[in-house]
Amino acid sequence: MPIERAKLEGSPGLGIFARVVGRAAFVPTGTARRFRSQLEEVLGARAVEVSLYGSRLVGVFMAGNGEVVLLPSIVNPAEVEAVEESDLPTHVLDVRLTALGNVILANSYGAVVHPEFRDSELEQISRALGTPVRRGTIGGVGVVGSLAVATDRGVLASPDLTDEEARVIEDVLGVRVLRGTVNDGVRYVRTGMLANDSGALVGYPTTPLEIDVIAEALGLEP
Repeated sequence: MPIERAKLEGSPGLGIFARVVGRAAFVPTGTARRFRSQLEEVLGARAVEVSLYGSRLVGVFMAGNGEVVLLPSIVNPAEVEAVEESDLPTHVLDVRLTALGNVILANSYGAVVHPEFRDSELEQISRALGTPVRRGTIGGVGVVGSLAVATDRGVLASPDLTDEEARVIEDVLGVRVLRGTVNDGVRYVRTGMLANDSGALVGYPTTPLEIDVIAEALGLEP
């Protein structure tokens, strides 16, 4: 089943505590076996247990696309080593906005990032991902990584997304954008779901209608 409901840390905020990058799923140390099994079954992703900045908020501090992991320089060397056990290329960025999961929206074709990133920081991100990078917003807000989920199949974004913002995302990421919510009305859609090209896990309050929209947006079967 490509889309399945789940909870992590007893919460529907899956994207706060975890991050999926391609076939690797980064989860807090000590994550329950049942959730790790769901990652494998639904997303085909191997669970890698880590902490970042001494916290369990893996999805807040980590960004990436299907091929590359991005970490802020506030993480310690042991945490970087744990992430590198995924065998994915891992880049530590020296940037001011350290909650990378909240401020970078990326797939294999491009990235849209918070408007407050400096030009030199955009260059860092672009080199690390190997893609074009452009500043953008969703509903006039810069936390594009919280307000949308991107894969190489499509993007699900907050209903607050304007038509002009949608055109920017579609142009840079090269895929279609649809508007929707998760967890029965939450507009910060990345906080409530994990997704890759194979499937998605969503918070347990997510409604059947929301699942239908998510499926269409990300090119999955509901």
